[in-house]
Amino acid sequence: METQEATWEGSAQAKLPAATADEAWSLLEDFSGIHRLLPGIKTCTLVDGANGVPGCTRHCVGPPVPSENGGEPTVYWATERLLSFDAAERSYSYEVTDSNMGFRRYVATLRAKPEGGVGAGGGCRLEWSFAADPVEGWSRDRLVGYLQYGLEEMGRRIEEAVKAGFLEAAAKSGEEEKTVKSGEEETAAKSG
Repeated sequence: METQEATWEGSAQAKLPAATADEAWSLLEDFSGIHRLLPGIKTCTLVDGANGVPGCTRHCVGPPVPSENGGEPTVYWATERLLSFDAAERSYSYEVTDSNMGFRRYVATLRAKPEGGVGAGGGCRLEWSFAADPVEGWSRDRLVGYLQYGLEEMGRRIEEAVKAGFLEAAAKSGEEEKTVKSGEEETAAKSG
């Protein structure tokens, strides 16, 4: 009689003392932009639906990984569907629908939570939790370690963006775009 290993469950957490939950969420909420934050993902493309709307699908591709025996490098990829998106709670859940990494069933939630209570300052905490069928060639602890490393790197990149004024720059860019657009409309109206 063959016994099947139980479902793996786990989570990773990273504290970000230099970013609020709202600042972190403003970067995390871009479901098809995860490659900008997560090491190991070279590209992420929205392949179906509207970004951030449950049911949309992204396709993530990593960089080539050299073969141990000198053969062709392997490019790992996964297609993932957004299951839920909650801006008020700063979280979303997704599932892997196809991949070449051995995942059969994998559902995860990514969230940004205020650290020290609402309005208390003190930065935020990122959480990445999952439930998955066992993955051949992996252990549960290895998967948790992989997520932990990825989450810590995402946190570092978020804090760097906040320190560099990325959020302010993005807001100014949006205002400049509106100014340019209204200027273009005004010019078109005068010449038309």
